Amino acid sequence: MLLEFEKPIAELESKLEDMKHLAGDSDDQVNDAIKALEKKITELKKETFENLTGWQRVQISRHPDRPYTLDYIYEITSDFIELHGDRTVADDKAMVGGFGTIEGQTYMLIGQQKGRNTKQRQIRNFAKPIHDLPPNGRKSRPSRSHRCRAELLVLRAVVANQCRARQACRQNALRQSHGT
Repeated sequence: MLLEFEKPIAELESKLEDMKHLAGDSDDQVNDAIKALEKKITELKKETFENLTGWQRVQISRHPDRPYTLDYIYEITSDFIELHGDRTVADDKAMVGGFGTIEGQTYMLIGQQKGRNTKQRQIRNFAKPIHDLPPNGRKSRPSRSHRCRAELLVLRAVVANQCRARQACRQNALRQSHGT
């Protein structure tokens, strides 16, 4: 699903793929045209994403295909072992925590997980930790104590764009309510 401001980039990328497919091992003029188009796409991406409005940031943060914590974890490590339970109440499914190896170093990985559809979101409590504790939640406290005992590094997933997008959305709503 493409957002409105991403469509020009997608069109150029489609043209680039067509050119690469048709060109094969063609002459230098075609290869130069491909390189020029690649450069144009890079510049357009940079220009587009540096000048996003508050609403466009909100759209990106709420995009259904946006990666979540487990997507990042499985992308950077292949041996993630998730820990369950918080020693006091139950397993907080909104919080994901466990061990993983990145380039030979073992890390404690902690983050919030939302879910891709309604059923998954209900299971994950819509990414809200139990008892409305701060983002580190009840589950990460025991995980951090394991880290201290094992002298591990902690990698905590923070979705800053979502926080900025929420703030921009609130500011926009305030401006509209005040008529400015």
